[in-house]
Amino acid sequence: MSYINWIRARVGTRKIFLVTSSVVVWQANEDAEQPRGFLLQHRTDMDVWGLPGGMLEIDEDIMACARREVQEETGLTLGDLRLVGVYTHPDLDVALPNGDEFQQFTFCFSSVAAGGQMQIDHTEAHDLRYFAMSDLDSLLVPNWYRVMLRDAAR
Repeated sequence: MSYINWIRARVGTRKIFLVTSSVVVWQANEDAEQPRGFLLQHRTDMDVWGLPGGMLEIDEDIMACARREVQEETGLTLGDLRLVGVYTHPDLDVALPNGDEFQQFTFCFSSVAAGGQMQIDHTEAHDLRYFAMSDLDSLLVPNWYRVMLRDAAR
């Protein structure tokens, strides 16, 4: 049983703290003149576009969590990870359609897709796609991901 399932079995849907990772995965680009795209997944749980990532498990390193989640959700492996920031604020709290609520403490990293074959984990996402920063305003993307993306692009 995962840590989150163990906690939920005890507290139900009440708000809990969650430590998570999110990764801004930049498209590998040999041409420095061309802007790099970033990867978003169309999430199945909230029907929005978001960054790959997920929950830290007990005894797991946060960078290992970031790499694991990206590989599980996208099939991609990552190059070097750069810490973009740590994000937590009541405005970033999440309420899922099933009633689960949490205040997230998200470690956001940035990396280039270094290998693997992009494939969709249909339990997590409907679609995976690279976008340009200029596409961001036209996409249904929660505010907390927008903040992370803009910070990573600096």
